[in-house]
Amino acid sequence: MSKNKKLTLVAIVVAILAIIIMAWQVFAAGGCSFLVSGHGQKPPAQIVCPADVVMPAVFIGTWRDTVLTVQNTGGTSWTGTIALDPPATAVWNIVSGGGAVTLAPGASKSFTLRFAPADTLPAACRPRAQ
Repeated sequence: MSKNKKLTLVAIVVAILAIIIMAWQVFAAGGCSFLVSGHGQKPPAQIVCPADVVMPAVFIGTWRDTVLTVQNTGGTSWTGTIALDPPATAVWNIVSGGGAVTLAPGASKSFTLRFAPADTLPAACRPRAQ
C-alpha cells in the first residue's frame, strides 16, 4: 500500500472516531442528536412560447403558414399538447407538429400554423402548449 493511501485511510479512520466520540459525548451528557437530511431536485419543466405574432394580410381564399416553436428551458421533461384555443377552425389550423408532445430539458418543438381568411374581418387564435 502506498504512503498516500495509508495517510488517506488513517484520515478516514480518525474522522470516523471523532464522529463516534462526539456522538458519545452528546449521549453521555444527557443531550440528544438527530439526523437532518435533504436532497437536490432538478428544476421543473418550463415551457417558453413565442411572442405574439401578427400575420401579414392574406388574400381571401388563400392561406399563409408560419412556423412557431416552443422550448422546454426547465430541468425535467415536459409532456403536454400543442393545440389551438379556441380549437382549430377553417380560418386557423395547426397543419403539422401539433398534438401530444414530450420535450426533454433544452428540447424544442416546431409546429406550423395556417391562416386562411374567409372574409376581411379580423381573426385571432391562441396556440397553446399545456
